[in-house]
Amino acid sequence: MYVSKNGRFYHAEIWVNGKQYRRSTGETSRRKAVEAARKIEEDLIEQAEAEAEAGTSLQLKDVGTRYMAYIGDFHAGANNTERLVALLLKFFNPNKLITDITQDDVLALRAWRRKQHTGPKLARRPISAATVNDTIEQLKKLFTYVKTSPHVRFEHEPKWSELWLDEPEITPRELSPEETARLLKALAATRPDYRAVFEFAWFSLKRKTEIFTLQWSHVKWDHGLIERPGKGDKGGSTSPTTSAPSSGRSTSAATTIAGCLRRRTTSSPSPPSAPWTR
Repeated sequence: MYVSKNGRFYHAEIWVNGKQYRRSTGETSRRKAVEAARKIEEDLIEQAEAEAEAGTSLQLKDVGTRYMAYIGDFHAGANNTERLVALLLKFFNPNKLITDITQDDVLALRAWRRKQHTGPKLARRPISAATVNDTIEQLKKLFTYVKTSPHVRFEHEPKWSELWLDEPEITPRELSPEETARLLKALAATRPDYRAVFEFAWFSLKRKTEIFTLQWSHVKWDHGLIERPGKGDKGGSTSPTTSAPSSGRSTSAATTIAGCLRRRTTSSPSPPSAPWTR
């Protein structure tokens, strides 16, 4: 037991399985500090036993690092995944075992996020329910990742279905003919190079990230399809018609969409005529 220079609280040096830990007891009384150190030692021993059984570290910081290295870094939105993991580490003690996170812990996380705001200084607003749910969803993904080890047991796993906030339904509004004309005029005047991207979005009905991450290898000229792998590398398949698909992750490569793609490069392979015109 010792008090660091210019410090107020007693610190303890604790050895568990040959590994040294230095922890603050948070106490200024030596008697209370000894009691606190004993509790810290018990927690460290429990942690060591859990990690020995699992065969890997279950501390949240280590779980987050492994998740990013093996899964998160391969997401289309890897930066957002990394930001969400960092938020979890900011709220929870990074040394906390993921198996110790309870329902009340996640409720506290949810309340913490609901108090946060976004937007410019003079127009700050609370973050949306969807944004709060994204944070909880990321924690759930860490739980799912850890469950791949058959030796990990969750005795207090949160009831996820009870933690989601209701998200208001947003009804999309189509642009009027006048608004469409103004948008096209603005594109022609400021960023004519964006026109093909906007046209592709209009006709393919794909999300922004799907469009930005589209690769030429996804374009199947001979079949008249744009085919992207889905979760688990399982892609969809649609017939080359002139209407957008209602499901799956393949986009009908109709004549208009093919034209959008051809305008993006002068070196793209020439597609067979039949699949693009029927």
